[in-house]
Amino acid sequence: QTLTDDEVYALTAFLLNMNDVIDSDFVLDASTIGKVEMPNGDKFFEDPRPDAQPVKVADLCMKDCKPEVKVIGRAKIIDVTPDKGGAKAKAAAKAAEASAPAAEAAPAAAQVAAAPAGDPEAGKKVFRKCMACHNIDKAKNKIGPSLQGVMGRTAGTVDGFKYSNAFQAAKDQGLKWTDDNLAAFVAKPKDFVKDKIGADKGRTRMAFAGLRKEKEIEDLIAYIKEASGE
Repeated sequence: QTLTDDEVYALTAFLLNMNDVIDSDFVLDASTIGKVEMPNGDKFFEDPRPDAQPVKVADLCMKDCKPEVKVIGRAKIIDVTPDKGGAKAKAAAKAAEASAPAAEAAPAAAQVAAAPAGDPEAGKKVFRKCMACHNIDKAKNKIGPSLQGVMGRTAGTVDGFKYSNAFQAAKDQGLKWTDDNLAAFVAKPKDFVKDKIGADKGRTRMAFAGLRKEKEIEDLIAYIKEASGE
């Protein structure tokens, strides 16, 4: 057993909240789990047959078991596909960066030019945090809707994607994904849904907590624009 009772309840509560079954402030424990009403609850019934038994598919292995299971590490980031090479690759990249010669100063004339609002190349790396749930290079939905052509689009309008009630409301309000709106949403998704859309308690199925660095947000939006051909 690798999870404590509290962790099991927390994971279950997270999944229920993601599917709009319970509110984000609902406390799930042994005394409240029976109060949760599942959408398909009336489709189940107790098997009245006294001799009903589970179907046996194989003999259970009850010997030569591992004496103890130890958790030797826990993921620090759980919503992103790990980079190839993991920690060793990152360490090698940092070492190479430290040993690289310092770049020469840019000519004065070039320094006068205004810096772009965001760096698409840097934004491509930031987008790795979104890749588990979103496509950008093709109009195909994953766990979340495709972000192809999202800039300027009315929220909640991607064909074939089932949106939460919050984004159904955003669609009805005609909310557009402008630079400012997308930046605010990416920074604090739940706050944006609650304050901008007015949905009850900021309920959105997106589990991502948000980007904290303004530079990352600017770079991400620049990449989304470039990847969408804007």
